[in-house]
Amino acid sequence: MLPLAESGAFVAPSSSRPQSGKELAAVGNQFAEKYINAKLEVDAADQSAELSSNCSRAQFDASKIPDRQKATEHYDARSQEILDAYAQSGRTLL
Repeated sequence: MLPLAESGAFVAPSSSRPQSGKELAAVGNQFAEKYINAKLEVDAADQSAELSSNCSRAQFDASKIPDRQKATEHYDARSQEILDAYAQSGRTLL
């Protein structure tokens, strides 16, 4: 029969573990703050990508119009619609 290992052999050194509920709560709060910031950054990146995609689509559509002046007017109007819709959505980039 193999000898049993002591439980202390599998436990991290006490200096690296929170020693009280207060310290544990602080570690949890740090994690929550980092998680929230990461989620906000992902949301901002998604919104930015969506706006960019919509403006690219408007530019592509305008490029099919042979008259330069009408194409520019179309793009300006469409891009303003995109920005207005974004403003009305209540979302904001970081």
